[in-house]
Amino acid sequence: MNGSDIIKLFFSKMKCSNCDHFFNEEDITVLRDEGDYIVARIYCSRCGKNVGIALLGLDREMMKKTLEASDTKSISGKEDPITYDDVIDAHAFFSSLGDDWTKFIPQEYKN
Repeated sequence: MNGSDIIKLFFSKMKCSNCDHFFNEEDITVLRDEGDYIVARIYCSRCGKNVGIALLGLDREMMKKTLEASDTKSISGKEDPITYDDVIDAHAFFSSLGDDWTKFIPQEYKN
């Protein structure tokens, strides 16, 4: 599974934050796939909201060790949806890390 496939699979399981419509593969366009980064555009076919994302620091060898599409059936849908408070808590947590947040990344994941 390449990076484009992973992005499309990931976002096809998500809903638009504006209208609650599930994205489909046609809504997801990978604009660049340059090995260690991917730039994609997600467009909601229902309400027209556009989202752009960039995933940086991708490790293709690590991606080969990740779940396959068939593996997601055993884990998807069992967790509670993310709430507004969850987002606020996550923001507070990341804000509290300070400017040198990279010290919290295990050495094995650093270049």
